[in-house]
Amino acid sequence: MASRLISSDDDLSKRMFFHTMDIMEVTDGAVLMLRSAHGARAFLYPVVNPEDLQGFEVLSIFHPQDEVINSVVIARKDPVAVDTDHNHHHQLGIGSILPSCCKYGDFQASNNPLNQMNIIEELAMEE
Repeated sequence: MASRLISSDDDLSKRMFFHTMDIMEVTDGAVLMLRSAHGARAFLYPVVNPEDLQGFEVLSIFHPQDEVINSVVIARKDPVAVDTDHNHHHQLGIGSILPSCCKYGDFQASNNPLNQMNIIEELAMEE
């Protein structure tokens, strides 16, 4: 439950209020971030595919290729009626995005309505 993430911080827990525990009741346009897995890492964590997110527009999927195990899915609650065709994400160009070689990886936006704005920029670290 999300409230457990903030319960140890008194200041933050006083300012946060959770209106619902049902993901389908979130406000239209709300951004959702999910933990997922890819490849052999699916033995450790559940896989979240774009077709599993009925009612949400998938903005980005990131599969790390280093010691990080979890993949990340970023989606936005879609106010438009949901297309029940499970292959529609392929037609829209939404799918798994594998980053180029980079220890920390990077997010690549797909079907991002903000066009020029990346969700998360590549982490640049000097070694």
